Amino acid sequence: MRGSAIVGRVGLVRRAIGLVDVALWDVAGKVAGLPVWRLLERSLPDGGARLGSPARGAYGAAVVPDDGTGVGPSTHPALQAGEGTSAPVAPAARPAILVAAYPTPGRTARDVADEVLDRAREGWPLLKISRSPDRDLMRDLLAILRAELPGVTGRPTEAGRSGVVVDVGFGWRDADDALADLEAWGIGARAGVGEPPVLAWLEDPVLPEDAAGAAHVREVTGLPLAIGDEVTDPEVFARLAALGALDVARVDVVGIGGITAADPLVRSWQAAGLVTSSHVYPEVSVHLGGAAGIGVETFERSVQGNPYDPAPLLVEGGPTFSGGTALPPEAPGLGFTLSPTYFTFEAEPSLPSMRWASETGPGTTTTACSTDDNRMLGDQEDP
Repeated sequence: MRGSAIVGRVGLVRRAIGLVDVALWDVAGKVAGLPVWRLLERSLPDGGARLGSPARGAYGAAVVPDDGTGVGPSTHPALQAGEGTSAPVAPAARPAILVAAYPTPGRTARDVADEVLDRAREGWPLLKISRSPDRDLMRDLLAILRAELPGVTGRPTEAGRSGVVVDVGFGWRDADDALADLEAWGIGARAGVGEPPVLAWLEDPVLPEDAAGAAHVREVTGLPLAIGDEVTDPEVFARLAALGALDVARVDVVGIGGITAADPLVRSWQAAGLVTSSHVYPEVSVHLGGAAGIGVETFERSVQGNPYDPAPLLVEGGPTFSGGTALPPEAPGLGFTLSPTYFTFEAEPSLPSMRWASETGPGTTTTACSTDDNRMLGDQEDP
């Protein structure tokens, strides 16, 4: 990270570092014969003593204070091992959120609501939808879900734990734009004291750098805010937290610089009592945050696939999802492989045979090497 100071530590540079870092952790886990989540514990300064300690920050860690003013800290249930033990401990199942439906053009509020309710019947307590610019559709959709979802899940909406998440994806230009839409949706005012929150959280309402704008939305509506997708600079999180605009801290593992950068960041959020969540890449993010873990986001993972993201079809292994939770794998490394259905690999790749100009005879100029099976561009005969 220090070596990237001249070209910049954020944006594409940090993402590039993140890709390499994730790959190296996978290799290190395979060499050690350990899953990455265990390897991370062994790399702690205390030699893994935190494995048995109560941790904070998974979706279930947030509660609404008695005064109804927002989201406050709580502790995750303690793990089975005793306090401070360094013995191997089975990982706790991480709370998971399902990206359930997108309000795409041509679909009614009832259509989208039925898709979300079907996923809730499968045991998912946290369900994400994306924001539609159609205010009437959003008002009707949220009204249906507020009325029907608690009856399907058997639980009320609880900030950070259960209910509907609306992902705005930075769709509002500023706080005023956000408040106008929220008012039109019928959720622009704070819930009353003792009432359940309207949403589990509101995600990325404005650009993450607009911490003051996010804080204003939070202050006016009382809605818990989740921010972090695409953030590549940790200082952005610090400013959001300082202004009270960060209830659910979300991390993009690749965007923030890889596992080396993401894991300590997640642990610091947990220590501060924040709810923690991940942006995509569940096969990687499920390893973060110690034995108690981080909240894990995923799309539908059935063999039929889903209409929103094909990524779950491209891998085999990884976390096991059940009842709205994700259990990290015990296989070494990240614990997944690319699916042979979509990828082919040579068991023993052949080394390229280097062909230089001196070897090709007169009348030929070689500007690139080639393999035995594939002649590279650049071998051209002189006129």
